[in-house]
Amino acid sequence: MFQNWRFLIAFVIGIHISSCREITTNIEPGSRDCFYQAGKAGDTIDIEYQVIDGGHGDFDISFDLIEPTGRLLYSDFNRPWNQHTQDIRIDGVYKLCFDNTFSVLNTKIVHFDLFNETFDSKTNYSEYLYASINYIQRTLSSHKRYFNFYKYRKTRQSHFEEKYNLQVQVWFFIKIINIILVGFFQVFMIKRIIENGKIQEIQETILKK
Repeated sequence: MFQNWRFLIAFVIGIHISSCREITTNIEPGSRDCFYQAGKAGDTIDIEYQVIDGGHGDFDISFDLIEPTGRLLYSDFNRPWNQHTQDIRIDGVYKLCFDNTFSVLNTKIVHFDLFNETFDSKTNYSEYLYASINYIQRTLSSHKRYFNFYKYRKTRQSHFEEKYNLQVQVWFFIKIINIILVGFFQVFMIKRIIENGKIQEIQETILKK
């Protein structure tokens, strides 16, 4: 039984190879940045992205997935996050573009995972076994999608915490400096008042004499 399981694991590994690129990039206002992924017919490209910082604007970005012929496969407009899976039918280099041309002030920080899944189609497998493995792969991709969604939310929350924690520290430091300066000013004014009072007393004493 154990040997059968080892054979199945080796079989699955032998027909399914997945590569992953995890990238966080800044998309400047008014710019459109593209990334490239080579693929062969029969492979699958899986892209998941999320805007984790929108500057002072909305958390949104536009996205295009373009095949080697120039045909547009997917297009998102002003989305905070999304996920696309594309079965490759044409060999070549696929282009993935993030578009921030609609923004004139805000830099968008985008985090995305790019998967390239390759299946070995040269070996003659039974249709039932191939369908079963394909079903398992699709199920795992679905679970991976939900897992990455919550991972992105955690990444975004951590980014918020770091950003606003720094702002709170700066604000606190400014308040402390302000309190110290006000304290010194009050002490200085009180000291001047006391000194002026003593001078007046001395002058009055001299005049009486």
